[in-house]
Amino acid sequence: MASAEERLMEWLRDAHAAEEQAETMLSGMARRIENYPELKARIEQHIGETQRQADAFANASSGEDRIHPQSRMQAARCSGLARQ
Repeated sequence: MASAEERLMEWLRDAHAAEEQAETMLSGMARRIENYPELKARIEQHIGETQRQADAFANASSGEDRIHPQSRMQAARCSGLARQ
């Protein structure tokens, strides 16, 4: 049986992959939108948010958060899936 730490690490890797996929999809969408500048600006803003979340998940799952032990839970919270 997997420990809670192992399940969390698996979840973080999955969440990171999902954020990267979302970034790819949003970037393609932003390139195709020309006649809707407000929508394009919001999509580009969302791309930045997505990139920051992907970075947080990557750092938490790679062990770079050793200095900040709460980083893993913060990464989970930024996805909205963890209870605060």
